[in-house]
Amino acid sequence: MRFALFTASLAALGLVASVSAAPVAPVAARSAGDIQTVGKGVCFLEAGLGVTDIEDALDGALGGIITGIEDVLGITSLEDSLGLTSCEDETSGLSDVQLVGKGLCYIEKGLGVTDTEDFLDETLGGAVTDIEDKLGITSLEKELKLTGC
Repeated sequence: MRFALFTASLAALGLVASVSAAPVAPVAARSAGDIQTVGKGVCFLEAGLGVTDIEDALDGALGGIITGIEDVLGITSLEDSLGLTSCEDETSGLSDVQLVGKGLCYIEKGLGVTDTEDFLDETLGGAVTDIEDKLGITSLEKELKLTGC
């Protein structure tokens, strides 16, 4: 019985060692899926808010888990590997408000959120509707060009 337990333990250790020693293929960027859409939104938010690197802030706040994932996967940047970093060519000519709006639009799209303007209007006690009425417009988002991502 001790021999069987020893053999099973040895086999389990061998399996764990072989799996952990196997090289892990880098994550391949896919066509724009939900993760890439949210990532693009984060890129627009970074540009509009003047934040230079959200990944470093998140990595620090999460105790280095992003760096750990990158090390295990054998990649240098999780953002690049997932295709989350390229929006610079789309940000020129947009104001900071438009950049933040586009960022939120992409994040909403990636997360499947559809009623942010209604939520804000309700939360602010109808302030969005009041502003729209005073300006004679039907959608503040459309007038500020915050839609269409």
